[in-house]
Amino acid sequence: TDSGPTLAHVTVRHALDSAIKQELYRKNAASCFLVNLDVCTHCGHLDVGQDKNAEFLGKRYEDVEAIYGLAQESEFGDPRPACGAIVGMLTNYNPANPVHERLRADLGEANFEFLSTNEVLADDGSPCTFLVAAAIIAIQGMRNTLEALGPGGELDERGVGHMTAQVQVNNSGTKETVLYCARATVCNGEIIEQGLGTDACKYQARMTKVQGQPRLKLLYDGSPDFPIHTRRYTMAACAPTNADVETSVSLGRKAQDRDAMARRGELWEEAKRRRMAGRTAKVGSEMAGEEEAKSS
Repeated sequence: TDSGPTLAHVTVRHALDSAIKQELYRKNAASCFLVNLDVCTHCGHLDVGQDKNAEFLGKRYEDVEAIYGLAQESEFGDPRPACGAIVGMLTNYNPANPVHERLRADLGEANFEFLSTNEVLADDGSPCTFLVAAAIIAIQGMRNTLEALGPGGELDERGVGHMTAQVQVNNSGTKETVLYCARATVCNGEIIEQGLGTDACKYQARMTKVQGQPRLKLLYDGSPDFPIHTRRYTMAACAPTNADVETSVSLGRKAQDRDAMARRGELWEEAKRRRMAGRTAKVGSEMAGEEEAKSS
């Protein structure tokens, strides 16, 4: 889906409708509803090779390890921009293109202006502007969905949502396939988030080596750590609390006891009616016999 609120709505409501959820809550006062979601974008990664020189979008890059935003997904194909929509949005924005419009909205105007006019380079000069854009869009998508799950009311007091944001890296033959950006939990009136942020000006990139292969590490606000941020919200009261559930269970048991007693009373009355009907039939038969004997 292209919408965080839509993703939250169809996931929660289609997974467990109200009737089933209320029955689950009623039968177990400790039960909860868990939703796990991952918001993912993608970005190309092209290893430059031994000469460490490459050309991308009309610009020559020398002595770099990789180009982010360019992918050769097959050895028989030519390198191409990836994600093509993100690259196109930043380099040749078309207001009539709904995909460009949506991506620009998720990226934010300040980030769009910065990334469309400036480059983000790793410490070795490798361009990673489009990787930063993909990371921000994934994180913003995660936040939009979190807002719908918690403050938006898709999850109630007993709902728990866990989300991650990541960028899938397109590159044939490499093991660097996922770049984790952020994670968050929404529960009990609180959203807890850890990871990168959504301000493009605060991103830095550092090229490292893992088993001889180039790997890029994104840093945010000059820190190698990822601080934890917490914000509160008002929970939706669309489900019974634990106390309500315990009361409901107790009342349900009492109602079952009353129903059972009433049913036993009905069976007793039915038995009495049958016995009385049997006695009446017997007396009637005896009286009929006496009348017949008198007449003869």
